[in-house]
Amino acid sequence: MIYEDVFYNVQAFSKASTTVKISSVLVYYRKRAGSTTSIRTSTYSHLLLNLVNSVKDTIELFDHKNIVTAEVARFSLLTVLKGSKIKDRKDRHLFYRQCLKINDSFKPLFLKYNDSMVERLKFSFTYFCCFIGRVL
Repeated sequence: MIYEDVFYNVQAFSKASTTVKISSVLVYYRKRAGSTTSIRTSTYSHLLLNLVNSVKDTIELFDHKNIVTAEVARFSLLTVLKGSKIKDRKDRHLFYRQCLKINDSFKPLFLKYNDSMVERLKFSFTYFCCFIGRVL
């Protein structure tokens, strides 16, 4: 599984009774040439897929479902924007098709728990970026 830490982190946060934010860095990621975190290919969509799947599995455990779904939508937009760095055109088109499919699977959950017009506009912009990315 690629980007498996995303799945684990959401699972862990969903079960935590309390969380604390600290300013110290506790984990450093080593970026090696050719690693999945250092290059952009269509497999980068797996990051979004793991996030969406883990939130789907745990959404009922969160008190603030609107915040969780808004964060997933925000992260989805950031992921889609980073997809523009995929150099190979066919691979980039595949990435955007995969992201569109992943967002389609998340959309009902997002609409169920988030009625913010601003968040819905951001999520809609993600769809627009996927459409443009598939064409260019």
